[in-house]
Amino acid sequence: MPERLLFIDTETGGIDPYVHSLLSIGLVVWENGQILAQKEIFVNDGVLNVTQSALLVNQINMDTLYAKIFSAKPGWYQFFK
Repeated sequence: MPERLLFIDTETGGIDPYVHSLLSIGLVVWENGQILAQKEIFVNDGVLNVTQSALLVNQINMDTLYAKIFSAKPGWYQFFK
């Protein structure tokens, strides 16, 4: 029987979860050595508190992030169908 796995990854705005924002959640469905589906969901907590070092590590540009936050919202649930 094939084994299907869901990998979840997060990108954050820093190392303190009480202070820094969650920026994105990455999802990858993997089965028998192949990626079946993948999705990145960008999160807007209304504050977007980030450090410059986190942006460098995550390779995130804030202008790009703002653009993706709003384009990622519609239909994000399609990944789970």
